[in-house]
Amino acid sequence: MAKLPVPPSLILAVGIALVVHFFYNTPRPNNWPVNSHAQVVFHLPHQEETVYFRNVLCYVLLCMAAVCLIEIRINKVNAQQVLAVLMLCMLELVAWTYTTTVSAKTFVSAPRPDFWARCVGASTDAVKFRPDGSPECPGDAAEVEEGMKSFPSGHASVSVCIGAFCTMYLMWTVYFRPGKFHWRTDSTWTHPQLCQLLLSACMIPLLIAFTIALTRIVDHWHSPADVLAGVVLGLVNAGLLFPRLVAEYSAIRNPSSDRQVFSP
Repeated sequence: MAKLPVPPSLILAVGIALVVHFFYNTPRPNNWPVNSHAQVVFHLPHQEETVYFRNVLCYVLLCMAAVCLIEIRINKVNAQQVLAVLMLCMLELVAWTYTTTVSAKTFVSAPRPDFWARCVGASTDAVKFRPDGSPECPGDAAEVEEGMKSFPSGHASVSVCIGAFCTMYLMWTVYFRPGKFHWRTDSTWTHPQLCQLLLSACMIPLLIAFTIALTRIVDHWHSPADVLAGVVLGLVNAGLLFPRLVAEYSAIRNPSSDRQVFSP
């Protein structure tokens, strides 16, 4: 089997993601776009997260593993090459989504709904304001810094991008993918009663992602606008990357075509 080249876009996405991640975690001056008049907007109490970002990463790995297992189970002809394409597409999807999300968080610097709880911290003194109206936060510096990274929601964007990609893959495999499978041929359902059941199963990854996104509102870590922006970002990125998978699959299935898999 010919060696499958790594697409330059994946290398670019991973490289930019690493640079942006480093910049994202570098402390910046406390020039908060919050003042004495805006404090009422960000007054919700601070509480622990229901879903940590490491749990989101576990969900990403679980989705990738599930997709690969399904592909191995149904594809007996060119499974290795299709698996490689699947993995590269999903890695690039997550890398671009993380890059765009963290870039937006860094440059927008929107306060979280619990910003004032982070700003005050354990102090019982009233918050003092500088001449420009920005607060002097006596709370933990790391917590205050994290409190200015609200827009968009990273949990929502990353979980929705991989959940939407998995749902698209399942829908494509169940209903539209060329070939003969256990449940249908190209034009005929072998087991028509499975149609509705498979449709429900296809939606599970996306529903889990939406649930993760909603926890960010309940936990006071994001506003509905933050979560909606993250969801839209995840859906758009998944929608842009999934057609590549379909195109590369067609090239693998029809090797006589002029298209080269992941050609630069």
